[in-house]
Amino acid sequence: MIPCDDERNSKAKEKVVNGPKEESVCAVNPLDLITVVYTCANSFLQQEITVRMAQCQFAVPLVLPAMNPKQPSCFLLWPLRSLVSQWQLHLDAKDQWFVEGDMASTEMPMVSCVKLGHCGISKSRVLNHLMTRSKSKSEVFTHRGMDGGHLHRRLSNGLVELGWCLPTGDHDKDVFPVPVVISNLRGDAAAHDKCLSFLCRASSAVVVFCGTLQERDKRFLASLKGKANKLILIDLSHPVDEDNDLKAVWFVSQNLEEEVGLPKGSVVDAGVISEVELADCIPGLAVS
Repeated sequence: MIPCDDERNSKAKEKVVNGPKEESVCAVNPLDLITVVYTCANSFLQQEITVRMAQCQFAVPLVLPAMNPKQPSCFLLWPLRSLVSQWQLHLDAKDQWFVEGDMASTEMPMVSCVKLGHCGISKSRVLNHLMTRSKSKSEVFTHRGMDGGHLHRRLSNGLVELGWCLPTGDHDKDVFPVPVVISNLRGDAAAHDKCLSFLCRASSAVVVFCGTLQERDKRFLASLKGKANKLILIDLSHPVDEDNDLKAVWFVSQNLEEEVGLPKGSVVDAGVISEVELADCIPGLAVS
């Protein structure tokens, strides 16, 4: 049966009217899309996708959250086997020494970055500033300022992504003098304690971006002290009203060190510095 002109016009008008609504309903956060694609792909396709993402200077997944909360997360070390990169060592001599290695088996220190509580700044954007310092700006980690980054994440909380800071031999431009892996845990760290425990054991340093914290968050931070080789806290807290029903605890830098029992200098008060300045602080704290 061929529809009449009136039916065609009616459907066309409905499509125009409902277009923006349908588009917003179908919109997906890029991290959710990555999670779904890797979940549906076999190991060989995961490897191919990982290589292409790394070539485009995008972060690649290491830990994939399970669709079923009762199932364990998926560790994606095998897809990293095809990633091969070169870097130049920092030497005093005039000779240039290049090293080539695959990203799955080459030993490198890892700096893991997680978030606890609500933060007013984007952790991933700070990491992008850190990794692309003095270089052409590229978005290694997806953040809320990018297209679709502000959309609610339904599947990707618990995802761990990796990016690499590889030295070029230039002391002025290199972020680290040795190759370093940067890992980024998505979502609130307190909700992914098993994944966080793994990162604490595997990392040379764990950087926690602390927002406005509650009492249970303070206890959670204290529990990390014995797990991590080095714990660095970025204090992003702000004062709250005494009548606030959440009864959040406001930590200034000195109080946070005392409460958690960390060595002096383990907490950075980031309330008065920019994201770029904060990114510049992290390398010195992580390797000192």
